[in-house]
Amino acid sequence: MMTHEQIQEIGKVAGREAAKEMLTMLGMDVSTPLEVQKDFAFLRMMRMGSHWGARAALTGFVTAIATAIGAWLWVAFTKH
Repeated sequence: MMTHEQIQEIGKVAGREAAKEMLTMLGMDVSTPLEVQKDFAFLRMMRMGSHWGARAALTGFVTAIATAIGAWLWVAFTKH
């Protein structure tokens, strides 16, 4: 019968191998952990940048609509 420690060790080894295999299938070179970290950092930077870009576009759109409504009201009330 296996001890609790042996079962834990088997689980750890299996988990490490599964993670390495999955990252390798995704195209990452797991033999260079610092490069993998840089890849993840780059992906995070891209994600955060896309959120910022979407927020900036929405802010610009809302500003344009508010300006158009303001201009329309200005013209409507200053003609009379």
